[in-house]
Amino acid sequence: MVTAVDFPDQDYAYIGPERAAANFWHITRNNLAREKALYEGHAVAAVAASDAATAARACALIEVDYEIVPNGIDVDDAMADDAPLLFKDTITRGVEPAPTKPSNVAKVLTFEIGDIAAGFAEADEIVEKNFKTAAVHQSYIEPHACLARYGADGQGEIWSSSQGHFVVRGLTAKILGMNLADLKVNPAEIGGGFGGKTVVYVEPVAIALSKKKPACPCVSP
Repeated sequence: MVTAVDFPDQDYAYIGPERAAANFWHITRNNLAREKALYEGHAVAAVAASDAATAARACALIEVDYEIVPNGIDVDDAMADDAPLLFKDTITRGVEPAPTKPSNVAKVLTFEIGDIAAGFAEADEIVEKNFKTAAVHQSYIEPHACLARYGADGQGEIWSSSQGHFVVRGLTAKILGMNLADLKVNPAEIGGGFGGKTVVYVEPVAIALSKKKPACPCVSP
C-alpha cells in the first residue's frame, strides 16, 4: 500500500513557461490526497495485490475518518470573498499588484489585441455579457490505466495510455525523485485524448507500489 507520505515533498513553485507552468506541489496532491481530500472520490491510498480479490480485501482494511468541511462547488460561490479556501495560501497570479489576501482564484488571464479603448470608441454598438460554463470531461474511450515495474537496480518502466510518453516520464520522475534516465515509458494506443491524457494520475502511484517489497508470508510455529 502507498499513501501520499510515500511521495517526496515538492517545493511550492511554478516551473516552466508561464502559459504552461506546472506546480509539483499541486500535482502530487492530485495523485493522492495529502493534507485533506480535495473532492469527493479523491484517492487517499492505493494497494497492489496478486489478484483482484486480495486487492479488494486489502482495500477493505483501510479506514478513513472524513470530516465534512465547508466547500464551494459553483464557480461564483468559490470566488466569493468569504468562500472557504481550497488552499489557504493561494495568491492569485496574473494580477498587478499581487493580492495580499489568498483566494480560490489561481490565475487571471486577459486576452486582447489592438487598442481596446479605441475600438470601443469607434464601435457603433457595444454588447456586454458574462459567459459561464460548467466543468466538462474529455470522454476518451479508455480509462487512466498503466502497468509499471521497478527493478532492484533502481530503474523503472511504465506502459501508459497517454498523449505523450516523454511528458509521463518527466512528471513521474520528478514526482518520485527518480533520475530521468532510470525511467522508460512506453506509449499505449489511445482512443482520443483531447487534453485529458496529458496529466499523470496513476503512473507515479503504480511505480511507488512497484517499489514496495512484497510482505513475507506468515508461518505459524
